[in-house]
Amino acid sequence: MSGKPRYVILGAGLAGLTTADLLTRAGYEATCLEALPEVGGLARNINFKDHLFDIGGHRFFTDDERVAAYVRDLMGDELLDVVRKSRILLRGKFVDYPLRPMSALAGIGFLKSLHVLAGYAWVQLAAPGDQSNFESWVVRRFGKPLYDVYFGPYTQKVWGVDPIENQRGVGRATHPTSLAHAGDQKSAF
Repeated sequence: MSGKPRYVILGAGLAGLTTADLLTRAGYEATCLEALPEVGGLARNINFKDHLFDIGGHRFFTDDERVAAYVRDLMGDELLDVVRKSRILLRGKFVDYPLRPMSALAGIGFLKSLHVLAGYAWVQLAAPGDQSNFESWVVRRFGKPLYDVYFGPYTQKVWGVDPIENQRGVGRATHPTSLAHAGDQKSAF
Protein backbone atom coordinates (compact mmCIF):
# COMPACT_ATOMS: atom_id res chain seq x y z
CA MET A 1 0.00 0.00 0.00
CA SER A 2 1.49 3.32 -1.05
CA GLY A 3 -0.27 5.36 1.61
CA LYS A 4 -2.04 7.40 -1.06
CA PRO A 5 -5.79 7.86 -0.69
CA ARG A 6 -8.16 5.50 -2.47
CA TYR A 7 -11.13 6.91 -4.36
CA VAL A 8 -14.59 5.59 -5.15
CA ILE A 9 -16.36 7.25 -8.08
CA LEU A 10 -20.12 6.94 -8.34
CA GLY A 11 -21.22 6.58 -11.95
CA ALA A 12 -19.36 5.21 -14.95
CA GLY A 13 -20.37 7.84 -17.48
CA LEU A 14 -17.80 9.97 -19.25
CA ALA A 15 -17.10 12.10 -16.17
CA GLY A 16 -16.74 9.11 -13.82
CA LEU A 17 -14.57 7.11 -16.20
CA THR A 18 -12.37 10.13 -16.94
CA THR A 19 -11.95 10.83 -13.23
CA ALA A 20 -10.98 7.22 -12.55
CA ASP A 21 -8.52 7.24 -15.46
CA LEU A 22 -6.84 10.49 -14.37
CA LEU A 23 -6.58 9.33 -10.76
CA THR A 24 -5.10 6.00 -11.87
CA ARG A 25 -2.58 7.77 -14.13
CA ALA A 26 -1.58 9.90 -11.14
CA GLY A 27 -0.87 6.74 -9.13
CA TYR A 28 -4.00 6.59 -7.02
CA GLU A 29 -6.34 3.65 -6.59
CA ALA A 30 -9.76 4.40 -8.04
CA THR A 31 -12.88 2.28 -8.18
CA CYS A 32 -15.77 3.28 -10.41
CA LEU A 33 -19.24 2.04 -9.40
CA GLU A 34 -22.13 1.96 -11.88
CA ALA A 35 -25.75 1.05 -11.15
CA LEU A 36 -26.48 0.01 -14.74
CA PRO A 37 -25.10 -3.15 -16.37
CA GLU A 38 -23.20 -1.02 -18.94
CA VAL A 39 -20.82 1.89 -18.62
CA GLY A 40 -20.96 5.07 -20.67
CA GLY A 41 -23.76 7.09 -19.11
CA LEU A 42 -25.35 9.32 -21.74
CA ALA A 43 -22.67 8.37 -24.28
CA ARG A 44 -23.87 4.82 -24.72
CA ASN A 45 -26.23 3.07 -27.08
CA ILE A 46 -29.18 0.87 -26.29
CA ASN A 47 -30.25 -2.00 -28.49
CA PHE A 48 -33.97 -2.17 -29.15
CA LYS A 49 -35.25 -4.79 -31.59
CA ASP A 50 -31.82 -5.07 -33.25
CA HIS A 51 -31.52 -1.30 -33.72
CA LEU A 52 -29.02 0.90 -31.87
CA PHE A 53 -30.23 4.17 -30.36
CA ASP A 54 -28.03 6.89 -28.89
CA ILE A 55 -28.91 7.84 -25.33
CA GLY A 56 -27.08 11.16 -25.55
CA GLY A 57 -24.52 13.01 -27.59
CA HIS A 58 -21.85 10.89 -29.22
CA ARG A 59 -19.87 13.86 -30.45
CA PHE A 60 -17.01 15.60 -28.77
CA PHE A 61 -15.73 19.09 -29.31
CA THR A 62 -13.57 21.39 -27.23
CA ASP A 63 -11.47 24.52 -27.56
CA ASP A 64 -9.12 23.33 -24.81
CA GLU A 65 -6.06 21.72 -26.43
CA ARG A 66 -5.18 19.79 -23.24
CA VAL A 67 -8.60 18.14 -23.23
CA ALA A 68 -8.38 17.44 -26.98
CA ALA A 69 -4.94 15.84 -26.53
CA TYR A 70 -6.26 13.68 -23.68
CA VAL A 71 -9.15 12.42 -25.81
CA ARG A 72 -6.87 11.79 -28.82
CA ASP A 73 -4.56 9.79 -26.54
CA LEU A 74 -7.48 7.70 -25.25
CA MET A 75 -9.21 7.10 -28.57
CA GLY A 76 -6.26 6.76 -30.94
CA ASP A 77 -7.39 5.69 -34.41
CA GLU A 78 -11.00 5.25 -33.24
CA LEU A 79 -11.49 9.01 -32.96
CA LEU A 80 -13.03 10.26 -36.18
CA ASP A 81 -13.18 13.86 -37.36
CA VAL A 82 -16.52 14.42 -39.05
CA VAL A 83 -18.35 17.43 -40.33
CA ARG A 84 -21.46 17.88 -38.30
CA LYS A 85 -24.54 19.90 -38.83
CA SER A 86 -27.35 19.56 -36.35
CA ARG A 87 -30.67 21.28 -36.46
CA ILE A 88 -33.80 21.39 -34.37
CA LEU A 89 -37.35 22.05 -35.43
CA LEU A 90 -38.33 25.29 -33.72
CA ARG A 91 -41.86 26.54 -34.30
CA GLY A 92 -42.05 24.67 -37.60
CA LYS A 93 -38.66 25.73 -38.99
CA PHE A 94 -35.27 24.06 -38.81
CA VAL A 95 -32.62 26.15 -37.05
CA ASP A 96 -28.98 25.45 -36.29
CA TYR A 97 -28.11 23.64 -33.07
CA PRO A 98 -26.32 24.70 -31.00
CA LEU A 99 -28.29 27.88 -31.49
CA ARG A 100 -26.73 30.53 -33.69
CA PRO A 101 -28.31 33.96 -33.30
CA MET A 102 -29.28 34.65 -36.92
CA SER A 103 -30.56 31.13 -37.55
CA ALA A 104 -32.59 31.07 -34.33
CA LEU A 105 -34.06 34.50 -34.91
CA ALA A 106 -34.95 33.66 -38.51
CA GLY A 107 -36.72 30.53 -37.28
CA ILE A 108 -39.09 32.37 -34.94
CA GLY A 109 -40.18 35.26 -37.16
CA PHE A 110 -39.70 39.00 -37.11
CA LEU A 111 -42.00 40.04 -34.24
CA LYS A 112 -40.96 37.19 -31.95
CA SER A 113 -37.32 37.98 -32.81
CA LEU A 114 -37.84 41.56 -31.66
CA HIS A 115 -39.41 40.29 -28.44
CA VAL A 116 -36.47 37.90 -27.85
CA LEU A 117 -33.91 40.64 -28.59
CA ALA A 118 -35.69 43.05 -26.23
CA GLY A 119 -35.68 40.39 -23.49
CA TYR A 120 -31.98 39.75 -24.05
CA ALA A 121 -31.15 43.46 -23.99
CA TRP A 122 -33.17 43.93 -20.82
CA VAL A 123 -31.30 41.26 -18.84
CA GLN A 124 -27.95 42.61 -20.01
CA LEU A 125 -28.84 45.95 -18.40
CA ALA A 126 -30.55 44.54 -15.30
CA ALA A 127 -28.87 43.81 -12.00
CA PRO A 128 -28.11 40.13 -11.34
CA GLY A 129 -31.17 38.36 -9.98
CA ASP A 130 -31.95 34.95 -8.56
CA GLN A 131 -29.97 32.19 -10.29
CA SER A 132 -30.76 29.30 -7.96
CA ASN A 133 -32.40 27.07 -10.58
CA PHE A 134 -32.13 26.31 -14.29
CA GLU A 135 -34.90 28.66 -15.39
CA SER A 136 -33.62 31.67 -13.46
CA TRP A 137 -30.03 31.03 -14.58
CA VAL A 138 -31.05 30.93 -18.27
CA VAL A 139 -33.44 33.88 -17.96
CA ARG A 140 -30.69 35.96 -16.33
CA ARG A 141 -28.36 35.30 -19.28
CA PHE A 142 -30.70 35.21 -22.28
CA GLY A 143 -34.02 36.73 -21.24
CA LYS A 144 -37.43 35.24 -20.50
CA PRO A 145 -38.72 35.28 -24.11
CA LEU A 146 -35.89 33.04 -25.36
CA TYR A 147 -36.33 30.76 -22.35
CA ASP A 148 -40.04 30.42 -23.15
CA VAL A 149 -39.45 29.81 -26.87
CA TYR A 150 -36.45 27.53 -26.68
CA PHE A 151 -34.69 26.56 -23.44
CA GLY A 152 -37.74 25.51 -21.39
CA PRO A 153 -39.39 23.36 -24.09
CA TYR A 154 -36.02 21.90 -25.13
CA THR A 155 -35.27 20.82 -21.57
CA GLN A 156 -38.66 19.15 -21.33
CA LYS A 157 -38.30 17.42 -24.70
CA VAL A 158 -34.74 16.14 -24.33
CA TRP A 159 -34.62 15.30 -20.64
CA GLY A 160 -38.29 14.57 -19.94
CA VAL A 161 -38.05 16.97 -17.03
CA ASP A 162 -40.22 19.95 -16.28
CA PRO A 163 -37.52 22.50 -15.31
CA ILE A 164 -39.97 24.54 -13.25
CA GLU A 165 -41.64 21.74 -11.27
CA ASN A 166 -38.44 19.98 -10.31
CA GLN A 167 -35.09 21.76 -10.24
CA ARG A 168 -33.09 18.69 -9.22
CA GLY A 169 -33.39 16.85 -12.53
CA VAL A 170 -36.01 14.29 -11.52
CA GLY A 171 -39.38 15.24 -12.86
CA ARG A 172 -42.40 14.05 -14.70
CA ALA A 173 -42.13 13.26 -18.38
CA THR A 174 -43.62 15.88 -20.63
CA HIS A 175 -44.33 15.85 -24.34
CA PRO A 176 -44.15 19.33 -25.85
CA THR A 177 -44.63 19.17 -29.58
CA SER A 178 -42.83 22.40 -30.50
CA LEU A 179 -39.38 20.80 -30.75
CA ALA A 180 -38.00 17.85 -32.67
CA HIS A 181 -34.47 16.78 -33.52
CA ALA A 182 -33.06 16.51 -36.99
CA GLY A 183 -29.56 16.36 -38.32
CA ASP A 184 -27.36 15.32 -41.14
CA GLN A 185 -24.32 14.24 -39.24
CA LYS A 186 -22.50 10.94 -39.25
CA SER A 187 -22.09 9.05 -36.03
CA ALA A 188 -18.60 9.22 -34.59
CA PHE A 189 -18.87 5.70 -33.16
